Amino acid sequence: MEALDTTVDCVECGSEYALRQWRDSHRCRGCGEPHEIPWLVHAVEAVERGVCSGSTLTEVVEGFGLSGDDAADLLMALGCSAEAAVDVERTVFDGRVRSEWRRLVNRTREKELENYSEVADVLEGHGVTFQPPDE
Repeated sequence: MEALDTTVDCVECGSEYALRQWRDSHRCRGCGEPHEIPWLVHAVEAVERGVCSGSTLTEVVEGFGLSGDDAADLLMALGCSAEAAVDVERTVFDGRVRSEWRRLVNRTREKELENYSEVADVLEGHGVTFQPPDE
């Protein structure tokens, strides 16, 4: 994914490396200084800049090494409602069975589909695609 080619510099020595290189090791290759990389922030910025255009939501989440919770945060940062973001996080990234999740949170199938549609619409505005899971 092209978004991972963005360079980030080491605050200690100034060496620059592509995000994908920082993903493999959180230590600077130049000076060995450990760094905490804000992956979620970089993912939000990349999607908003259109750098992830042509990718799927799953590719973005996996490419930036995000967790399921991070995926929900990403969706909310991009403008999705919390309900829609959590539906996607639980059923796509957490692997919950859709019907069990709906029963647990007292959600109708129609409302769930509205939430998936909301996510697809928000992501489409950034060139990212979302395919709801099969029942």
